[in-house]
This record gives sequence, structure tokens and C-alpha cells, in this order.
Amino acid sequence: MKLQTSHRRRFERAFRRAGFTMLELAIASLVLLVVLGAMVQALTSGSSAYQEGTSITQVDAQTQRLLDRIADELRDADSSTLAPPATAPFGSRTLTFNRCQGFAAGAIVHGPTQTIRAVLDDGELDNGVDDDGDGLVDEQRVELVPDLANPGQVLILGRNVREFAIGELPNGLDDNLDGLRDEGGLSFLHDGAGTVTVQLTLERPTRGERTVLRTLRTSVRLRNQ
Repeated sequence: MKLQTSHRRRFERAFRRAGFTMLELAIASLVLLVVLGAMVQALTSGSSAYQEGTSITQVDAQTQRLLDRIADELRDADSSTLAPPATAPFGSRTLTFNRCQGFAAGAIVHGPTQTIRAVLDDGELDNGVDDDGDGLVDEQRVELVPDLANPGQVLILGRNVREFAIGELPNGLDDNLDGLRDEGGLSFLHDGAGTVTVQLTLERPTRGERTVLRTLRTSVRLRNQ
């Protein structure tokens, strides 16, 4: 009888020890899960931050390249050929001009009439909706028509141009207080004295439905005025 009681007590003590170990295991597992969850969250956040930083760098470079290309095309333009006038307060999203190709009998010899313009990109409609599913709404591209006498020849200089400048709305007002009304993502402003200011806003979608925006501007002093 005593032997059976002794066995039962040892069994109960062993059972209690096993139960305590299982509780420790459960707590350790919970702590491990919390730590792993924190690690995954940190890695995800770090990856998202890296990707967003990469997107910002790429948009910066893309905007600068496109702005430089537009400036190069305008630099040899004759200011008397600019159309529309592109003066404040509206500026213009399109600029038509003739470049100087030389002189004859003391007069400027003009090249073909060219146009730089912003137009809706392929698959997009001007309706406030992301029609082409690329994460951008009503985005535009910049085109160069080297000779309006041959309108079928069009060069695409860049894409992902925002429809309106940051903070601007299509309401006839200067919403972002920069001196222009309803200016687009590509905007030309001529001061009437031979200098054209070009402003360009590009956008790029990132993860988490965020969009990277970058606006740059440059002033081009026309060589022929």
C-alpha cells in the first residue's frame, strides 16, 4: 500500500514538473513569435524604405534628364517665333518655335517649325481615373515634333508627367501661389525678354499606394532674340 502511494506521489510530482515545462514552452514560443514578428516588420519597413529611396533617386534623375533635353531643344530658338506667347499668369503646356540654322544676307535662317508638348499617355483618358492601371491618374508624356510639316514624326522625350503642377487645380486660380494659374506638369513661361522658364513635375508610384513627386525648373536664355 505504501509502495503504491509512493509511486502515485512520484507520478504526481513528475506530472506537475511536466506541466510546468509545457507552460514554459508555451511562454517561450509566444516570446519567439513576438520577436519574429518584430523582425519581419523591421525587415519589411526597411525594404519599403529602401525601395522608396530608390524610387526618389530614379525620379530625380529622370526629371533632370528630361528637363535638360527640353532646355537643349529651346536654346537655339528664335524668341520672335515662340507660340503661344506663354506669358504670365497662365504660361503654356505647349511651345512652338523655330531654331536658328544660320544667317543669310544678315537675316536669321530658320529651321522647320517644331513643337514640344505634353499630351495624355497611351491608354489614359482625361477623367480622373487610372485607366491604364499603372498607379498614376491622367499622366502625360512629353513629345517633340521636329517638323510640323511632317506631324507624323513624333519623338517621345519622357513619360510620367503629372497633369497639373503640385498643389494646382483646374479652376483658373493660382492655387500653389507660384504666380501661374492652372499650370501643368510641363509648363513654359516666357518673360518677353528672351528667357523661357521650364517647369517639370514627374511622378512615380511606389508600394503602399504612395506616389513620389519631383518638380524641377530651369531658365533658358535664348541665343536668338
